[in-house]
Amino acid sequence: MVTALTIVSCSKEKDLYNPEPEVDKEKQAVADNVKAIFGVEFDQNQDWKMMKTGKVTIVANAAEEKGFKTDRVQVLTANPFIDASSTKILNEKQVKAGEECTLVFDVPNYLDTLYAACVSKDNRYRVMPFALSDKTVSFTTEASSRKARAAKAPVATPMVISEGRNSDNLNMVLKTPKANDEKQWDNSGWNDHFYDISTTVNELTDFTTAERNEMFKVITGIMPENTDNSAKVMQSEYFINTANYFYADGTQEPITVTPVRVWADFLGWESLYYYYYNPAQVEGLSDNDRALFLKQLPKYKLLECADALVVGGNSAEDRVRMAKNNPNLGHEATHRLRSYTLAYFGDGEPTNGTTGSYQFPAGYRIGLMFRVDSFPERPGWVGGSATNVKSAVNFYADSLLNNEPNRYARWNYGWWPGHGTTSTYLGPNKSRAAIFSANGKAFIGFEDLVDRDYNDVVFEVNGGVTLYEDSIRLDRNVYTMAFEDRRLGDYDLNDVVIKAQRVDQTHVKYSLEGTGAEDELYLRNINGQKLNATTEVHAIFGQTGKRAFINTVEEEEHIPAVQEIIEVPADFSFAVDANLPYIYNKTMNWEVHIARLGEDPHAIIIPNDFRYPREQKCVRYVYSRFNEWGTKKVDSTDWYLEPTEGLYYTKSVFK
Repeated sequence: MVTALTIVSCSKEKDLYNPEPEVDKEKQAVADNVKAIFGVEFDQNQDWKMMKTGKVTIVANAAEEKGFKTDRVQVLTANPFIDASSTKILNEKQVKAGEECTLVFDVPNYLDTLYAACVSKDNRYRVMPFALSDKTVSFTTEASSRKARAAKAPVATPMVISEGRNSDNLNMVLKTPKANDEKQWDNSGWNDHFYDISTTVNELTDFTTAERNEMFKVITGIMPENTDNSAKVMQSEYFINTANYFYADGTQEPITVTPVRVWADFLGWESLYYYYYNPAQVEGLSDNDRALFLKQLPKYKLLECADALVVGGNSAEDRVRMAKNNPNLGHEATHRLRSYTLAYFGDGEPTNGTTGSYQFPAGYRIGLMFRVDSFPERPGWVGGSATNVKSAVNFYADSLLNNEPNRYARWNYGWWPGHGTTSTYLGPNKSRAAIFSANGKAFIGFEDLVDRDYNDVVFEVNGGVTLYEDSIRLDRNVYTMAFEDRRLGDYDLNDVVIKAQRVDQTHVKYSLEGTGAEDELYLRNINGQKLNATTEVHAIFGQTGKRAFINTVEEEEHIPAVQEIIEVPADFSFAVDANLPYIYNKTMNWEVHIARLGEDPHAIIIPNDFRYPREQKCVRYVYSRFNEWGTKKVDSTDWYLEPTEGLYYTKSVFK
């Protein structure tokens, strides 16, 4: 009885039986293996998700002009005009113009800005940026607004308001005596005159901050800063097909020029001129004879760059000071303040008082000339001496006209800090302008000095000109599912590799790329004819008998991937577990699903055409930032874009 009481008494203070918690030995073994292989403990909040899902309604109302008509809408990862090779299609649907379409898409976590696109049958693009939180994207009808604005211009207001004066080039021809560096002007054939004209100037609504940022990205993406873009200019569609001229399309729509961006120290000294001619007049001429013809055409002054890009009615000298001291006002500015309308005054030399027209004959070539004034005429410049600069220089988009100006520019700009006289010489007959198109608009950027980036001052050209647009071919985004086949894996993530691509709103193309497993494996949740649940993975590749590695050993023969297009619902997403393929390892009697919160990375889905590791190369070594992301999920979210050469399988590229 005493014994019994003792037991009862003790039991009130302490449990009679309190064993240690049962340890899941298999789970602990996995954790120990992960730490041994990766050398770190992963973030407890790491859910291994590398993409987010969005849904947006796109209104296919991009302006139908110059032959553009919407055939389909797309969601894109980037702006295709900047770099088409890195821009991927996330989803698309064929639509009629004006129709609304809602698209679901999966986007890499590191992207915050996406692009909606209206695309024509011949693959011309109109794009509009949007945020993941945006519900609807409607394309502005800016082109129609431009057309309406221009149509308001009087039919016959432009006229020559002064007698013609010798061009700077002609003055150099006439100059005596000449220094040795000026002798190239003798017998050069320059015999043209400048004319000031009155023309219609439209006051515009300036860019919004978003529009300005987008414009800057497009310009510097196509013509990068501080980069020698001269080879790109010479190989461009415009240069090859048009010799850097704009072609009048013969419509009633006036041709307008709008300055949109400047990165120039000479802002207060720069102006834009234009000229035109009937192409029949140079048909059959040699380059030399054509150049002589063009050197005699009258040149019409269209605008002062400072007037167009700097706000305020200050003197030219004051505007230069403002531009030098306030990047938002000029020296580095992206504005859309005024557009200027080109006038046609007939062929040949005009007489004082000649009335012009806003309509150019169809097919006429319109050339642009960029003038940098004589520096001593603008003493307000801040930051240097112009003592050695002799006179103004005229630069042309047409490469045939820059032989003498380019040589003279070398002599004039030899004093420029950091540039010797040789570096300032672009060479004879090199274009000083780059013409490119983006989003249904034509742009021309001028090189005013020596660095050859061709974006010092950029103009948008609209209205009655033929627009040469590139047909852009984009790839669809690829999603890679990479699996380990065993619980205690080596984490080379290549035991089964499946790639997928959303073909359109209701179809996904799956591709079995390789297997680095010897176990008996089966696919699950694809349910195709070739990619099915009953055919063993190695057998899908046509391999029977002993199971061996397929497309994971670089030295062995590559076996073509096995692909199949599967129909999916319109709201399909790769971020939904129920939609994803998984693996059944019959040898181990284990299903391998994509890893989620709190698990090891035994299987992951990457929103990229993932260059998966070679056999027995852990992913942490192939991708040096994998552990950074694994230990802190907000860091290095684009880790999979930087594989280490020699460690990944090179032959598996999705096609």
